[in-house]
Amino acid sequence: MAANEIATAHEVEAGTRGLRRNAQLIGMSALSLASCGSDNAMSEPGARVDATPIVAEREPVEVAPRPRVRPEGWAAVSTVGAPRGREDHTAIWTGSEMIVWGGEVRGSGVIEPLNTGARYSPATDTWSVMTQVGAPDPRDDHAVVWTGTQMIVWGGNQADETTELLASGGRYNPTTDSWTPTASGPLSPRDDATAVWTGTEMIIWGGRTLYRQHEGSGARYNPTTDTWNGVSMVGAPQAREDHSAVWTGTQMIVWGGWSGADDHRQHFRDGARYDPSADSWRPMSAHGAPEPREDHTVVWTGTQMLVWGGAVHEYTPGKMRSEKAVEEAVGEAVETVHADDAARSKAESAGLASDDGPKDKLVQLSSGALYNPATDTWRRMSSTGAPARREDHVALWTGTELIVWGGRKGKKQLADGAIYDPETDEWRPMAASGPEPSARWNHAAVFAEDQMIIWGGFGQDYEVGGARYTP
Repeated sequence: MAANEIATAHEVEAGTRGLRRNAQLIGMSALSLASCGSDNAMSEPGARVDATPIVAEREPVEVAPRPRVRPEGWAAVSTVGAPRGREDHTAIWTGSEMIVWGGEVRGSGVIEPLNTGARYSPATDTWSVMTQVGAPDPRDDHAVVWTGTQMIVWGGNQADETTELLASGGRYNPTTDSWTPTASGPLSPRDDATAVWTGTEMIIWGGRTLYRQHEGSGARYNPTTDTWNGVSMVGAPQAREDHSAVWTGTQMIVWGGWSGADDHRQHFRDGARYDPSADSWRPMSAHGAPEPREDHTVVWTGTQMLVWGGAVHEYTPGKMRSEKAVEEAVGEAVETVHADDAARSKAESAGLASDDGPKDKLVQLSSGALYNPATDTWRRMSSTGAPARREDHVALWTGTELIVWGGRKGKKQLADGAIYDPETDEWRPMAASGPEPSARWNHAAVFAEDQMIIWGGFGQDYEVGGARYTP
């Protein structure tokens, strides 16, 4: 199809979708990095807001820096045997390969969901096609985790995001190149749910169900027994989508997102943490939390949760006010951002916003914060040298730094990024050496030992391929 047909379709349809799979991707990408080679190797943060004394989830582990094996900069990814171009797909890192699966292709008002994929080996720069025998139904906006031996796919949607939602899934074993279906569970069909891997179970939470209703429910899936258990709703966060979820090693933290109608979204800056061993929730402080947002990215550093970017409603001068004027009640939808931040967002989006759809009433953010679960406190990230405002980008944790790349600002695709060091609270630019990838959004990425691998997404068309970046 013609590139202009695809671009036109995106301008019309992006407004009604939200393009929401970023939080899932980052929770999964951090999970993939932490879980390489072991079903029990996963770590992310926790939170609290009660008076009970709390100790750190675990002592920080001193890790010696890896010797540099390749120069900083970009390198190409082979296109031979690569999957068909797509967006809203998922990617996970197995310890030796990146697995790309699912997603969709849009054009001329037609949405084509996919159930194809491939495995990429950066060591040999080669692709291996995945079998479709026994694969789950075609889908996008699905949830995915890596267990250490298998990739689990669940939920998502097919073409019609209002009525064609899924409550099915499958387990893929890359060693045998085979699929096994997951048992039916207690959850309603949904897309944009988040998923984390605990070491023994996959926890699904939130998302959007039939006729654009939001979910505040979840369930735990055990692949060893192929069984599901419910997640308590007592003390759970308010129903939402486009939120984030991370795993601390003992608890899952849910934060941000939105609820309500597409054209009148209620954005959140609150969250809670879930302990599967007790099947219980505890709220986390919203004091000092970053602005309400959706489509943001999160990573777990080993001691803190780092939130960055995303989007929030456009604000008129009459609606602008300091966040200090807002009561920080748990579960409350907070529709406010700093007045100066909102003003900049509105000014930078001038000429891009229109009445074509709800998404055009959103503006992107370039702010972020770090959450420390041991002290239940937030710390703002420096904005000096930070990337431009964006959503639908990728963000990955290297072991010492955060890498942000790509995405979109308004309707403009981006091909830049930056690297953040939480120890110094400083941003630095990415090296421009090597064959830099083209601008894109809705792509997927993993961190593979010492390099970021990006693949797919939408630029001027779907033929954007992939690239590797060594920080």
